[in-house]
Amino acid sequence: KPLDKDRLFRNLNDALTKYDVAADQITIKTADNFYKIALQDIIFAEVINRKVIIHTITAEYVSVFNFQYWTDTLSADYFFQPHRCFIVNMYFVSRFDRLYIYLYHDRYKALLSRRKYAEFKDHYLRFIEIPFYMHLFTYVKVISSFITQIIFLPAGKKGCWFLLPALSADIL
Repeated sequence: KPLDKDRLFRNLNDALTKYDVAADQITIKTADNFYKIALQDIIFAEVINRKVIIHTITAEYVSVFNFQYWTDTLSADYFFQPHRCFIVNMYFVSRFDRLYIYLYHDRYKALLSRRKYAEFKDHYLRFIEIPFYMHLFTYVKVISSFITQIIFLPAGKKGCWFLLPALSADIL
């Protein structure tokens, strides 16, 4: 399949942004303590009885901040607000239907409003495209000692491009 150079670089740039954001940490303030956690460890946030509960891989935290604060804070591309009471981390979506989003191997479920179903579906489909490019970027970083440059060769009159790694002399 022909490779679109602009799309490749756009998606690699998105992957780099997501990779950089994934390393970010935030502080959760509860009534009695402060906890520093990685953004990627948050499974979802929900409002129950006017209290915001942040569910992470290791614990649940009742935040002193309101839901609007968390909507603004969890604004990375891998967070989505499928309902007025939920914010979900796309990395933990196991599956979804018209009513619920099932998270973290179906251990949790979040409501999915009818109005947001189509938007969530599009967001999810775009989101699952990214890991390929993130893995491609990771692969290129890992073997960077073997790659001296990336050469794009035009293929035919249509302007299609192919990726060809140039191997260093040590490997050959």
